[in-house]
Amino acid sequence: MWGRRDDLVTLTVELEPGGRVRWADETARRLLGRVGDGAFDWYAALDADAGETHRAHVEGLIESGSDSPRLYETALRDAGGGGWPVQWHAVLQRDEGGAPLGVRLTGALMASEQDAPAAALEQLLDLRYALDQACIVAATDRKGVITYVNDTFCAISGYGRDALLGRTHAIVNSGHHPRAFFKAMWATIGRGEVWRGDVCNRARDGRLYWVSTTIVPFVDRRGKPYRYLAIRYEITDRKAAEAALASTVTELEEANRRIVEEQSRMLQAEKLSSVGLLAAGVAHEINNPLAGTMACVKQLRDGKVAAHRRETYFETVLDGLDRIRGIVQALLDYARPAASDRAAVDAADVVDGCLLLIRPALHKARVTVEHARPDAPLCVEGDRRQLMQAAMNVLLNAVYATPTDGTITVDHPVEGERVAIRITDEGPGIPAEDVARVCDPFFSTKPEGDGTGLGLSVTLGIVQAHGGELVFGAGEGGGARITMWLPRTRCVG
Repeated sequence: MWGRRDDLVTLTVELEPGGRVRWADETARRLLGRVGDGAFDWYAALDADAGETHRAHVEGLIESGSDSPRLYETALRDAGGGGWPVQWHAVLQRDEGGAPLGVRLTGALMASEQDAPAAALEQLLDLRYALDQACIVAATDRKGVITYVNDTFCAISGYGRDALLGRTHAIVNSGHHPRAFFKAMWATIGRGEVWRGDVCNRARDGRLYWVSTTIVPFVDRRGKPYRYLAIRYEITDRKAAEAALASTVTELEEANRRIVEEQSRMLQAEKLSSVGLLAAGVAHEINNPLAGTMACVKQLRDGKVAAHRRETYFETVLDGLDRIRGIVQALLDYARPAASDRAAVDAADVVDGCLLLIRPALHKARVTVEHARPDAPLCVEGDRRQLMQAAMNVLLNAVYATPTDGTITVDHPVEGERVAIRITDEGPGIPAEDVARVCDPFFSTKPEGDGTGLGLSVTLGIVQAHGGELVFGAGEGGGARITMWLPRTRCVG
């Protein structure tokens, strides 16, 4: 029935609380004469003594809630009346939420009682040999005194077996872990629960080594541990790799921080460069309404304005001040650094803000801008200041490239869920060999001293940060056409 007479036979049963069999393998069912998959009462299927022994251990394990196995022995009487000594291994089963679900029983019996000791011993020796080849193994009593170590433990620690037996693991304590670490470990295994963790030990020669450790308590009928088995794997190389990886991550984070800071400085440097180009023209733009405003205020102060004309003078003063405020505010919004503040922004309003600032430059260069505003707002999700800087860089390049009395055209094509700020000039265009390089930092086709070489590089970074695309092409007349495609969003208000 069982094959060779010295075979070790195993059977497995899964019990619900109360002893009802949830599942039993074929061996268990054949021994008990339970054919088919039907459930049955485990305790009732055994003789009285075996049933009560099982009940005490199974119910005690469920009540304790411990993950440590319970080991005990009973006799199992088969359907034909034969008796078999069985070593049982009981383990608590849990559901997905961690609540006790029942107990899994694994039993080991010999097909021939006469050959049981020799065959069982042979199998145990085979298992121990395999375990010793793969793991660092140590056993201790309930006080933590070492009662067994394998050769692998001796080899990695550098201590002989005589130096380890009768001592505690304090002999290999590296001092790396705080006392609370081991206090928590002992609290866990003292409750009869399995403990898992990584431990740093010190070998006899002072070398530190790491082991991935599992400590299994063996408990008595009262659920109290009487022995501990520690199974370890050396993971020193893995820990070294983890430390190197953590160091690399820290270095990369620091490098990224420096890159972000440098990018911020580049953005501000390019802004200030543009402000320098605009400053003289903006000053002139402010002086015109300022002169008119001051003249009106002087006339009003001296009482030289007839009563019926005072309202007109006051309106002129307010209009002039409002124009000055608008110009200064636009310049401040453009020039000052600020954290990203994204919102729905009308693409046409971004262009109008830029045109307000470059109007003096347009007059000086005798260049006209035709802005084809759409009938309804076309909004993008973005930071208004950054988008103004991107558009300003392209517009200033267009002013520089466009000949006297030329025209720059700005429009806003729509393509699917994208909106564009498209700027076309009447200059010479971008040479084909330069298209791939125009966004490289510090690349410029202007004479030395006329630009920083950062304008289009900064523009590309802003557009890409907004999830957009910067496209270079040629206008119908041969000039440069630069299109900033940006994701469209719903306009607010």
